[in-house]
Amino acid sequence: MAIFRIYMLLCYLIPLQILQLLSKAFPSYFRDLYVTSMRKFNLVTRLVQLYKPYVLFKGIFDDTNSERLRGKAQVYSCTI
Repeated sequence: MAIFRIYMLLCYLIPLQILQLLSKAFPSYFRDLYVTSMRKFNLVTRLVQLYKPYVLFKGIFDDTNSERLRGKAQVYSCTI
């Protein structure tokens, strides 16, 4: 997650801050672009926070018991 935050800072947040300064200096040219870009940035940030537990999950599932049960179920179904 730290690498993602650094990436977002360097690639998007710093250019957005520059765009904010430009929108204050030249509101007729850059204001709409800044507002829409900032909304998109905030949306992506919220989505990343929402889905972080699912995307960055590093769990390992052990299905050994399920495989044993499936194997025994096949053995019993063939003998009946």
